[in-house]
Amino acid sequence: MGWLAPSIKIAGENITVTSGLSNNVIKVSEIEAVFSQQIGKVTYDEDFLILRSQQGKEVTAGELDVGFPELEGFLKKELASFPLGWRADLETKPQGVRYQIWQKAAAV
Repeated sequence: MGWLAPSIKIAGENITVTSGLSNNVIKVSEIEAVFSQQIGKVTYDEDFLILRSQQGKEVTAGELDVGFPELEGFLKKELASFPLGWRADLETKPQGVRYQIWQKAAAV
């Protein structure tokens, strides 16, 4: 198997982010927190979503990855109170810093 371009696929409850030679899978029901981060490149800035599972595993998806708009829409639909304006908010903050934008509600 060769190098694969960064892409995101959603199948049922599984979110798979493929980057280079690795596939990272996280189930939406296992997501404990979502973070955002903007990284300044030489000629552009790229926004990322970092999905963290209850076990501490993290899966990172970049806005240039194929399937990113679908991931963003899926998270807005599946995660209660996922912030609709997370990207606009991220643009107002310093680059290179990770910000928590969503946390799973505590069980009652």
